[in-house]
Amino acid sequence: MNGLLRRQLGRLAALPRGVHAVLVLAALLHAVGLSWGVPSSAAWDVDAVAPRDFLPGLASAFTPGHYHTYPPLHLALLTVATLPVSLAAASAAGSWSPRAVMPVILDPTYMSAITVIARLVTIVMSLGVVVAVALIAGELAPPSRARGATVGAALFATAGASFAYYAQTTNLDVPYLFWATIAALGIVRAVRRREPRRLRSALVFAACAVATKDQAYAMFVLSVPGVLVLWVLRDGWARANVASIVREVIVAGALGVLVVLVANGALWNPTGLSARVRFLSGSASQDFAIYTEDLAGRLTFATDVVRAFRFHYPPLIAVFVAVGLVLTVRAERGSGPDAPRVVAAFVPLAIALSFTLAFDLVARRTEERFTLPQALMLAVYGGIGVDYAWSGLAHRGRYVELLGRAACVVVVGAALWDCLVLDANLVWDPRYDAERFLRAHARPDDVVEVHGLTVYLLRPPLGGRVVRVGAKPTAQRGPVPGIEEVVAPLSDIRSRRPRFVAVNECYAWRHQRRSLEPGGGRLVPAAQRAIASDDDATTFFEELQSGRLGYQVVHEARFESAIFPRRELHASVSCPIVIYGRDGS
Repeated sequence: MNGLLRRQLGRLAALPRGVHAVLVLAALLHAVGLSWGVPSSAAWDVDAVAPRDFLPGLASAFTPGHYHTYPPLHLALLTVATLPVSLAAASAAGSWSPRAVMPVILDPTYMSAITVIARLVTIVMSLGVVVAVALIAGELAPPSRARGATVGAALFATAGASFAYYAQTTNLDVPYLFWATIAALGIVRAVRRREPRRLRSALVFAACAVATKDQAYAMFVLSVPGVLVLWVLRDGWARANVASIVREVIVAGALGVLVVLVANGALWNPTGLSARVRFLSGSASQDFAIYTEDLAGRLTFATDVVRAFRFHYPPLIAVFVAVGLVLTVRAERGSGPDAPRVVAAFVPLAIALSFTLAFDLVARRTEERFTLPQALMLAVYGGIGVDYAWSGLAHRGRYVELLGRAACVVVVGAALWDCLVLDANLVWDPRYDAERFLRAHARPDDVVEVHGLTVYLLRPPLGGRVVRVGAKPTAQRGPVPGIEEVVAPLSDIRSRRPRFVAVNECYAWRHQRRSLEPGGGRLVPAAQRAIASDDDATTFFEELQSGRLGYQVVHEARFESAIFPRRELHASVSCPIVIYGRDGS
């Protein structure tokens, strides 16, 4: 183990100094989220697995007949990483019994420690993604430009705003992309260096990606066969050694399947795995589809996939991607020594297309996290294009060279600015302001009423008694220390008479009837239709906002800055909080 660690550290040290500088920049951009929403007994990043979900999820994966939304690999990694915190909580509880430990570990001290550790793990993995993307670019760039392309791709990947967000949460997107980009690097090197044995480790890493988040399969299911066929067709060496390549593909595929089966519990929990597959292929995906299954839906989907690039980068930066793609595939015809590099140059593009067709089109979704794999694969070409614009235009004259460098500074600078905007939205999250207002204005005997899932709530204490009201049984809610749970119709607020009602608009919007307006090849997801059809909640929020319930807006907490614009992302960032006060109180 020590030898392996030394080798990996040596490889990191051997990276160009420019990459080291970019990694420092990436670490700074991604570290802002460590303090976002903590201390707290929960977290504000929607769909995150820490601090509450990974331990129950891991237990479900190993319980016959049960399953969790996500595979167990990263859940197990976080369990090990946060074990000291769990041990401390168990020691304080004086028992290993879940019933004894649960009330203790839910304390914000333990939960915040778990959240920070899990986010640190994600940050480290995000740096691994940056390195993998950079090394892929170094393999694919023309040899004379390899070093600069490595730095350029590292910078390009770091400058992705949505990547910067997921790099500082405990969502599983960056963890699975960590394994997936390493797998992509292995595939590129197997082809580029004519070393098919590298496919073994590449597909094992791909299997680790699938065992972290299932959708990773889509990055490889079409791309790997397509690249291998192109390799044999284009490279004379590959045709002469096709038997060896096929043998390595069979061994690599078997290893990958074995890793997925073991990691997903096929050996000890086959019934749970079967139920989980039905869940993932059914309600977990189709209930959230946003495009119709007709021609209009397909055309709208295709348009939105292209437009989704703006979620990650300023649109003008696509010019660098186009230039880089042309540079990587430009070579003399034939099967000479440059043939494997040209074939390998299609690997990132093939992975991006594979994910689009095998996941996005099937799930019919194009949100930020579902186009992040494509953005990172395009970052390979973007980095090569940035390097060419920065230092490859000298032969065209001094003014052209200066123009290229100016374009790099302006466009890449704009992308990095978007990352700073995102970080600013985390630092000045409106929930902080809403909490300050309530702590300043709510008296100890006042009732502050809150609604929604734990991830949308403000953090107690909030000055008065905090009560969460809803129709869901209390046993099905995530318990929050300092919040009283009440089961009651929301519309019966006149009998409860809270002094304040705090509403997170990232939660409340889904109960608006106007959210049920489809069209243009798009549809309202089944899950959204079910939520908005809750007449009690829908009527409550409409009447609360209109003032018909005897409450008026007393404070609106929204992101406001003279420098940074508001940035919304994943129903988590910059959520407005509206606080209503009872008339005459």
